[in-house]
Amino acid sequence: LRRGRDPLRVADRYFSPAEVEAVRAVPAADRPRAFLRYWTAKEALAKGLGLGLQAPSGELELAQQPGGMMAPVRSARDWRIVELTDLPYGYCGALAVDDNGARIVIRDWHSSP
Repeated sequence: LRRGRDPLRVADRYFSPAEVEAVRAVPAADRPRAFLRYWTAKEALAKGLGLGLQAPSGELELAQQPGGMMAPVRSARDWRIVELTDLPYGYCGALAVDDNGARIVIRDWHSSP
C-alpha cells in the first residue's frame, strides 16, 4: 500500500465497471486495500493463464463472493483465487489455481546470514 495514490483513478483505467464500483463502495480509508486486493488477484489470474501483464484487466473480471473470496466472473471460471492473508501489514498477495483439488502449502523460509 502506498499513501497519496488515488486507487479509483487507476481502477477506472484497468478494472471493469463492476470492479470499480466494488472498490468505490468501501469507505474511502479502505479503498487502497480493496483496490490492491483486486489488482493482485487479477495479476495472479492473468499470469496463471499465461497472459502476463499484457492481459486486458477489464476482461478478467473478478467479483467478491459471500465470505469475501475473489472469483472470476466470466473467463476462467474454473480457476480459483487464493489470497495470501498472512502477510505483513501493507502487503497483498494472491495465487490463481486451475485445479480446485490442489493443496496450497505456504511456508515461511528463513535464509541463513
